[in-house]
Amino acid sequence: MKNYKLYLDDERDPKTPGPWIIVRSYDDFVTMIENFGVPNEISFDNDLQTEMEGYDCAKWLVKQKYDLRNVKVNVHSANPKAPENIYTLISNWNKMVEKFGTDYKPDIEFN
Repeated sequence: MKNYKLYLDDERDPKTPGPWIIVRSYDDFVTMIENFGVPNEISFDNDLQTEMEGYDCAKWLVKQKYDLRNVKVNVHSANPKAPENIYTLISNWNKMVEKFGTDYKPDIEFN
């Protein structure tokens, strides 16, 4: 894992100490992680004003089978359901990785 902090938001800038690398879209999020590895910390916005949202970015991390157990996750979205959805997805994935490793193939498929 690389030593950087990733901030996903289509409009806002981070209010907490950085330095942060800011990405504004799903595609930028994926490209950053493919090029630089999983960061130490990710702060998610959910509503990115595009078809793909912050939750889709979290699903992508799980689909790629990244070990997220040591990644600090924050959800700063104004969407009231987003924190629960993103935290639950990542928490459940981390439990599976703890038990089975990253070779675990979830029985669920994401749309």
